[in-house]
Amino acid sequence: LLSLIFAIILSFFLSRTITSPIKNLTESAQKLREGDFTHDIDIRSEDEIGMLSATFNEMKVALKSTLDVASGERNKLETVFTYLRDAVIAFTDDGRVLHINKSAIELFGKAYNDSFTIKSFMKLLKIDSPGSVKKSSPSIEPMSESDVMYNGRVLDINFGTIQYNEDNTVHDGYITVIHDITGRYELEKSRREFVANVSHEMRTPLTSIRGACDTMLQNPDMPEEMKNVFLNMALTECDRMTNIVSDLLTLSRLDNDKTRWKISSYSIADSLTHVTEVIRVDANAHKHKLSLVVMPDIPNIEADKERIEQVLINVLSNSVKYTPDGGTINVKAYALDKATVEITVTDNGIGIPKED
Repeated sequence: LLSLIFAIILSFFLSRTITSPIKNLTESAQKLREGDFTHDIDIRSEDEIGMLSATFNEMKVALKSTLDVASGERNKLETVFTYLRDAVIAFTDDGRVLHINKSAIELFGKAYNDSFTIKSFMKLLKIDSPGSVKKSSPSIEPMSESDVMYNGRVLDINFGTIQYNEDNTVHDGYITVIHDITGRYELEKSRREFVANVSHEMRTPLTSIRGACDTMLQNPDMPEEMKNVFLNMALTECDRMTNIVSDLLTLSRLDNDKTRWKISSYSIADSLTHVTEVIRVDANAHKHKLSLVVMPDIPNIEADKERIEQVLINVLSNSVKYTPDGGTINVKAYALDKATVEITVTDNGIGIPKED
């Protein structure tokens, strides 16, 4: 009986010795599963259970380090993704939004909501779906759509595939990168218009010069006085072409910030008097009434006199050109403060569009 009692007591303590470390391992594993990496297992022996506990502690440290690295990389990726200037949207294989960044939300505005899918995305931008978007398992090659117009913007859209994990399964989804090229598109449009306008401006004097030369060649016995008229016409048109080329060079220097300004203090009143007298000959030829009003005590200004006069001549020349004969052109200058002058040119011609 004593032996039996002793055996039972001994069995109890032996079972406690064996099961207690296993119980600690189980509790630590549960806490680890819940994301608690602070709980260490006490190592009380150097047997197999002790070695298992030590290995578990080492595994926990390694796992935490790996998760920290992965979390850091994910946070960096999410930060880049969120603040990327290009709009980016990732879709699941069934078309739901997986990720969308701030730029994409701002681009689509109220059109983006909880029911936004790849189909509504395609419909919104009025573009055809890539072939594999219609399939359940996408496997498309990278492709793009250029110059897509949306809400006053011009977009380049690139399509591709992305892998993601959902329900412990790897899926193939879609990713779209939307690049806003409105600025570049408008610049290219302006350049095309500029080239067209310059070509038109250059063609006019060239036509006149060719006409004058052809006339003189076809009429070798033309009176000297008439020849001089045609020669003077050709010279005038050559000067006009020189001015056009000079303006183009000025624009080129302005675009490349290479213009050297000759800033000086000068009388804007005297400059306006000179400019209006230069234009008056052309104005009289069109029977325009050209008037200049300079308010008293107008200050000198600090500016590039030659360039300011070029601007004034361009504006006044356009007034003369685009006002029907017999029109009225008024130039007025007055001081806004001790160093600033405002100049206005008004006429009863066709005017300048508000957007220009």
